[in-house]
Amino acid sequence: MSLKDHKDIIITFLENLFGKDDKISFYFLKKEKVPSKNESIIPFKTRRKVDSKKIKEIENLLKERTGDKNLRLIRWSDVISKIVPSSRVFKIPFFDSKNVETKSHPWRLCPIGEHWVRRHPKQLNSGKITDHDGHCRENKTSKLEFFHADELIMIALAHFDSLNFDPEAMPVPDSLGFPNGNKYDLLIAGWTKFWNEVLKPEDPLSPDFVKALIATESSFNLVKDQSSNNGPARGLIQITESSRKILQDLKGEIKNHHIQLSIEESRDPVTNIGAGIRWLHYKKIYAKRILKREATWEDAVIFYKGLHGQIGKVEDADRIMTKVRKYLQRLQKSRNKK
Repeated sequence: MSLKDHKDIIITFLENLFGKDDKISFYFLKKEKVPSKNESIIPFKTRRKVDSKKIKEIENLLKERTGDKNLRLIRWSDVISKIVPSSRVFKIPFFDSKNVETKSHPWRLCPIGEHWVRRHPKQLNSGKITDHDGHCRENKTSKLEFFHADELIMIALAHFDSLNFDPEAMPVPDSLGFPNGNKYDLLIAGWTKFWNEVLKPEDPLSPDFVKALIATESSFNLVKDQSSNNGPARGLIQITESSRKILQDLKGEIKNHHIQLSIEESRDPVTNIGAGIRWLHYKKIYAKRILKREATWEDAVIFYKGLHGQIGKVEDADRIMTKVRKYLQRLQKSRNKK
């Protein structure tokens, strides 16, 4: 399989990592009659200085995603005549950063007003079935931000691994006494960072807070749907049916950054945690409106869990929030020791 067969994957990554200001272009080399390692070279040209470390990191990421261990990103001037004779060179342009459209976050696959559609079979007017590459599609009913499960999954695959060695982004690696307590740390880190950067709260959400929340919602187990006053609650972070519907309602109480998930998609750890953290951010704004003061993340969790008005009055509500505080304090104590 040639690099061109992975074109949609490669373009998706490059669009996420480069913007207009980078002024960089990437090319494929024309396939040679006799297969060679040169076919795995992706030459690039840039109209400004480029970080060689960033290029190397992208190269390693693309090797992993395409399965081509020979893949190399090499400056065009270092390819012509040095690796490939100039008489045999024919470069095929496939990505130019000047064509990247405005996004709310560099990890997003699509510009504002569009959403990602994964690769799928498509029937032509002739009746022939063709393979349609993954692409951005204009939102039919809104120019606002709209996320679908496919894009959430692609964002996680493309970017979350890079957070593994960032202790500030990662929750404290303490299982809190649960068998799967550290299993979803990377998802917690990725979605906490993403939504903090998109929604820009004055007091950024801590990944430790999210970890403490999940510990009390599901004990880090993929539990069966649980009954609640707002319909079935699903997944690790327990997205209720009511929350799932509000997140995708363009005419409802959430004004932007909507997420559309099917019932099954709302159970998947990647999309469940991504949507849950988005909902938690909304609950902080909602709490501020109800309490008529600046809300804390603890306030947000109280509203998230439907415990508003019960703290200090209902034993079960106090017990639940005591657990949240206990887990959070344990994580914060470990973080402060470092």
